[in-house]
Amino acid sequence: MMLRRVSGNFRHQGWLRGRVREPEADAGRRKLVRREILMQDHSEREANLRALAERLEFSVEKAGDRYKLTRTAAVSRPVCEPDLTLDQAEELLATWKLRGLGGG
Repeated sequence: MMLRRVSGNFRHQGWLRGRVREPEADAGRRKLVRREILMQDHSEREANLRALAERLEFSVEKAGDRYKLTRTAAVSRPVCEPDLTLDQAEELLATWKLRGLGGG
């Protein structure tokens, strides 16, 4: 098999010719695809956060990219956690999930 280096890519000298794209040409497209995947991932995580919060009787408020979780059901005093990132909110709800609905 004969390979030759062409503009940063190795191409087979026959059947692969013209099928390998140049990295520079696809850089913008790859960046857009990555951003789209991250946006989908973030929105999916937020939807899962809201679903878990509802099951654990928390209310969720979003301000920018921060979240405020509040729970008044089955607690002696309201539990309010303001200014949380998505990761922190997920972690807090995961802890409550392990404790159970009673919170203990």
